[in-house]
Amino acid sequence: MESNTKSSNKLYRNRNSATVIFWIVAVILLLANVLPFADAVNNSSKGIGIRLDYVFHGLGCLMLPLTLVFGKQLSPKHRNLYLVFTVTFAVSLELIQILIPYRAYSVYDLMYNVIGVMLGIIIVIGISK
Repeated sequence: MESNTKSSNKLYRNRNSATVIFWIVAVILLLANVLPFADAVNNSSKGIGIRLDYVFHGLGCLMLPLTLVFGKQLSPKHRNLYLVFTVTFAVSLELIQILIPYRAYSVYDLMYNVIGVMLGIIIVIGISK
């Protein structure tokens, strides 16, 4: 019985950790997408042939579904809901820029957000099997 309690406490901590990590990543991404300092990286491509902000969009959004790995014990229903929310959040990060006068919406940024999330989802599915 004590083993069951320990197992359930560990599961609870894993879920809480995943939630906290998700929201930390989400807030960082939101701030990076709405604050004006983010424009400093937008047009630099120093030697890699791709704008650095595209890399940041992809990697940042890749992190969102990866937080699910920390809460592996989520039920399939909750996992699917979480993944749908993650895709919606990644799309919203770019769409919100339409409302911000000093920011500009970019279909390429949106594309890299979605690519990052999809790669993260593929990794999560691979780890879950």
